[in-house]
Amino acid sequence: MSQQQKTRNRFFFLFIMLIIGLITSPFWMWCVKQDNVIDVAIVDKTVKEDSFREHSGLVWTLNHLKILNKNEEVYQENKHFSKSVPTFDKGKEPDILYLADSYGVEVINRENKPSVKGGLTPGEVENIRRTIMSGKTNLITEFNTFASPTGKEAREGISELLNVEWSGWIGRYFSDLNGKEVPSWVKKNYKDRYGEWTFKSGGMLFVHEKGEMVILESKDMKKKGAQFSFTKEGKKTYGLDASVPYHYWFDIIKPINSQEVMANYELKLTDTGKSKIQKHQIPLMFPAILQHQNGAYKATYFAGDFADQAELPELYQTWGISYIKQKFALDDGQGSTFYWKVYLPLMKSILQNEQSVKKSDSTVQVQEKNGIKINAKASGDYLQVLEDGKWKNFLKKGVNMGIAKPGSFPGETAISKSEYFRWFKRIGEMHANAIRVYTIHPPGFFLR
Repeated sequence: MSQQQKTRNRFFFLFIMLIIGLITSPFWMWCVKQDNVIDVAIVDKTVKEDSFREHSGLVWTLNHLKILNKNEEVYQENKHFSKSVPTFDKGKEPDILYLADSYGVEVINRENKPSVKGGLTPGEVENIRRTIMSGKTNLITEFNTFASPTGKEAREGISELLNVEWSGWIGRYFSDLNGKEVPSWVKKNYKDRYGEWTFKSGGMLFVHEKGEMVILESKDMKKKGAQFSFTKEGKKTYGLDASVPYHYWFDIIKPINSQEVMANYELKLTDTGKSKIQKHQIPLMFPAILQHQNGAYKATYFAGDFADQAELPELYQTWGISYIKQKFALDDGQGSTFYWKVYLPLMKSILQNEQSVKKSDSTVQVQEKNGIKINAKASGDYLQVLEDGKWKNFLKKGVNMGIAKPGSFPGETAISKSEYFRWFKRIGEMHANAIRVYTIHPPGFFLR
């Protein structure tokens, strides 16, 4: 073989290797990315046989972002989840407690009638409370958290933790109101209350916990489904600015603090559509994401079935696939556009923040003397705290707060959660840094 032929073969070989390298680059570029350990405890009560779709979108996201569990294992949708809220030992709480779905599954009861086995229980809400109050765990929860079969006591408990109120309404867009996707109980309840179900085109369904229903047909809508968009605060918090249609289940909630709304749904309706929903006090715009944070924990509520995905790529070990999907995904009416353009980048932002918080040094500065560690002390006429290695004077500027409000007796404990919130906000605006109480206040005082 001549030297020229050898050189030609060598270049041909290098060319082939270059082509192979380019084709396989998404895979090996993903492989070289660093793994990160974040302990996510997933709760999903709506698991039917071998279907895990209610949390499959979350698991795919965790794996694609190379997030491992506490045992440094890859998350598996059929293995790493619980059908009820676990009780965690002290010191072993997860980084994130994620309630993917608490609805449950349909069963036949003792009276041979269909019923739903599921919903949050008061005991589970107490487990959630103890877990997030540890100061280690952030809470993320999705639709359906408030609606049936969750009872009133559990609903009120989880609402306090999330700092929201449920309006009683849930809803969803259907591409075909006469299709198989519409639950049988919807058509049955509608027939019992209003008459025959005659809807055939695409439309939106609203159902109230007391049985009321509102149906918006194509003629009532300017745009299909609810239009999702981030608020100014949401853009700042997550670094995202998506505005896309949302076509799946959602609930209509009311924020206790409007500044905690990170994203909204908006209904683009004709005059006839507006007239229909206004009769039932359904708003044209309502929260899609809320993030509540206080001194003890952070809780995020997705007012939709965000992690529910029926179809996802088999191969998550590919760099750039999420970017391509995000840029070029078309609205198919099944929620895939929302998943790629909102849910995945949203969870990426939340998980990256979780990693940075874990890496940051949040240890309170202390000074040890004679075997005793302190970070505050009395010195002369002042209290002092340790900051940047120096003792600095700390002036307490306090507000007295009793248990009664005008028009009520102390024993009535008549102060509402919203009133506490409003008072604390005003106290903060006064630049006070302490509150003096004379007795134990009701739960609303401690949950702000």
